[in-house]
Amino acid sequence: MTVENMIFIMVGAFDLIVLSRFLSVLFSKKQVTRRIELLIYLTYYVISLLMYFYLNIPLVNLLGTLVLYIGISYIYKSGFKKRLLSVLLIIVFYALIEVLSYFAITPMSLNELVTTVDIELITILIVVRILNFTSVLFLEKFTVVKKGEQLPATIWAAMSFIPIGSMILTVTLYFSNPDEIVILFGAFFLFVLNGFVFYLYDRQTNIYLDIIDSSVLQQQNDAYKSHIKLIEESNSNIRTIKHDMKNHMNTMAKLLEEKEYGELTEYLATTSNYIKVNENFKSGNHTIDSIINYKTMIAEANNVMLEADVQIPSNLNVNSFDLTTVIGNVLDNGIEATMYSQKTNKLMFSIKYDRGVLYITSANNFNAEYENKKNRKGRGQGLKNVRRIVEKYSGVMTTGVEKDMYKVSILMYVEK
Repeated sequence: MTVENMIFIMVGAFDLIVLSRFLSVLFSKKQVTRRIELLIYLTYYVISLLMYFYLNIPLVNLLGTLVLYIGISYIYKSGFKKRLLSVLLIIVFYALIEVLSYFAITPMSLNELVTTVDIELITILIVVRILNFTSVLFLEKFTVVKKGEQLPATIWAAMSFIPIGSMILTVTLYFSNPDEIVILFGAFFLFVLNGFVFYLYDRQTNIYLDIIDSSVLQQQNDAYKSHIKLIEESNSNIRTIKHDMKNHMNTMAKLLEEKEYGELTEYLATTSNYIKVNENFKSGNHTIDSIINYKTMIAEANNVMLEADVQIPSNLNVNSFDLTTVIGNVLDNGIEATMYSQKTNKLMFSIKYDRGVLYITSANNFNAEYENKKNRKGRGQGLKNVRRIVEKYSGVMTTGVEKDMYKVSILMYVEK
């Protein structure tokens, strides 16, 4: 068996890894067990090798690859139209990389340096697979971002360095006129190395996402604690009102009997303020009403006047925790900034829904010196969490100063 054929067997095995990752980006949910999945990929691997060694007719191989890819796509749940379009996308993508690699490598005239093997073919085989591999890494990185998780640039940049370095090493190696054994083992080593990159990438990504999940869980617990605190305060007010109501009714009856109308009016006003339950906002959406009413209580306790304009339906296709995180953090920042402002103590907040879009805005005065100190201390994680959730809903978040007011504007795509 020639060196070229042995390397093709190796790149075919590496193709399985890249293809499975590519399909996992395009499709979401599997419908077969892990054992059946491995059997399907093994079948594809054997058939693709047989086509290469015994047919090796470009058009027949292309049609065979199309059919095989469609067959592999049945590992995942999807409609036939999406399967066909996804498979065509992969084939076109691979073909484009192969063409670009061919035109980049052939001018180097590598076959003039090594005459014992077709070194240009080997180089193209290796470079194409490594480019496919690198492309999948970037696609997976952006898929994670789409889901709302922002991976540090150091993770995917470090993972991308090895495949890019492998391509440079491959071309450099062949300029040194190596023998067949060096070529074979060099190719094997490069594919094993890049396979470990996939493994390390998975490990690093999962560890980082676990850290994020822990942080999100803590925020969720804090949000639930806020809701529980609001309920407890409301229940406490109700118990107090029930306990004192009989005494208040007796006092007012006595004032009415003695025709002390002025004092009765004053007593009624005092009692009304005493039994007032803080439910200024009743949109029908319990999550939004709860968090805004709770933050209104906090604002009043800190001498901040919160003016909220709530125009939303009772049901929104948004996770309750996501809504609580966005609204809670925006209002927390606004209340804190307004507390230290040397101007008016007014905080203006608006949340509106219109034709599949949720608009959230907040505007408040602020103390520039205090904000600068806060930023230097590394605070501001709240708005980072807000931005992460906004991106999860393909939205946009902007912050800035307009007319001496600090303004946060959020747009999220949601449905009723």
